[in-house]
Amino acid sequence: GGRITPESDAAGEEGLATDEVYEVVDTAADDSDDSKSGESEDASDAESSSGEDDDETVATETVQLSEIEDPGCWADKPDYTPGVDKGYFIWQGKCANFWWLDWSGDTKDDLKKLLKCTRERRNSVTTTADDVADDIDALDEALDTADEIIDEASDSAGTEITGEVVDAPELTSEQFCTEMTLEEFRELRRKLLYPVSGAITSNGKIFDIGVRRFDGYDSLNFNDNEIEFKARVGPNFDGLFFRTVGDSVSFELSFDGETGTELVYIGKDKTNPDTNPFDLEGTPAKKPPVCSSAQLIHNKRCVNRIKNKLVSSDGIE
Repeated sequence: GGRITPESDAAGEEGLATDEVYEVVDTAADDSDDSKSGESEDASDAESSSGEDDDETVATETVQLSEIEDPGCWADKPDYTPGVDKGYFIWQGKCANFWWLDWSGDTKDDLKKLLKCTRERRNSVTTTADDVADDIDALDEALDTADEIIDEASDSAGTEITGEVVDAPELTSEQFCTEMTLEEFRELRRKLLYPVSGAITSNGKIFDIGVRRFDGYDSLNFNDNEIEFKARVGPNFDGLFFRTVGDSVSFELSFDGETGTELVYIGKDKTNPDTNPFDLEGTPAKKPPVCSSAQLIHNKRCVNRIKNKLVSSDGIE
C-alpha cells in the first residue's frame, strides 16, 4: 500500500507522466488470485496522462504482482524443459506487457550422474539431483564436494616424488565409481555450468525489472533504457523480465561464449533470429510502474536487496 514518487528522469517519457506515483501492490500471499490470467480491474488512485499525446489515455489499472509469474499471462511463451533444453527463450506476456527472457542449460542428467558418483564415494552425502535442481546454493555445495573428491582421488593416484607424480595407475570405473572414471568425473564437473551474458536495449524507458532466480555469480546492471546481465546456467533455468514504453527491443546474447542464433528461440513457434544482435517489435507498456526505479521484482515482491546485495538505480552486482 506504500507510495513512492517517481524520479525526475521520468519526465517527458511517453506513458510515464511527471505526476504519477508508484503504487506497490503485494499480492504474493493471496494464492486465490494467482489463477487470474487477465489484467487487473482495480483502478489506482494515481492520475495518469500520456505526456505528449493528448489523444491517448494511459491505463490507470495497477499491476498485480501475483500476475507477473502467472502462466496465464505468458501468452506467447516458448515451450521448453528447464535443465534439458539449452538456450535462450524470449516472449512478451499479455498481462501488463512484460517482456521475458529465460535461459536454460541441458545438464540435468549430467548432474544426476555426478551426484550418484559423489554418493558412492561419500556415503555421508545424501543430496539428490531433485534437491539441487531448483536450489542454487545446494548446487554450489555439490560442486564443492565434487572438487574435494577429485583432489582426494588425484592425491592417491600415484606416488609423489620431488613435486612430481610418477607411476600413477590408470583408474578404472570400478576403482572410482560404477559409472565414471576419475577423468570422466572431472570433465563432467567442469562442463556442468555454462556462462551466459547479454545486453538488452529499448527505444523507450525500461522499468519494473525483475529476476527469476539469483545467485552470487549473477550480476545485473540497468539504466533508463538498457539492461546488461551475466549469469550461469546448467541443470536448471534462470531469467529476467521487464516492461518498457518503447515498441522495439534489441537483444545481444552470448551462451557459453558463442553469439550464434541457433540457441535463441522467440515466441511460441520458437523462431530463431536471422542475426545476433537482433530487434523485436512489441506492445508498449501503459500501466504505471509497480516498483520504484531503484528496486527489482523478486519472488513477486519489490525488493531493495537480493542475497545481501543492495539494489540501486544502476542495478545489482
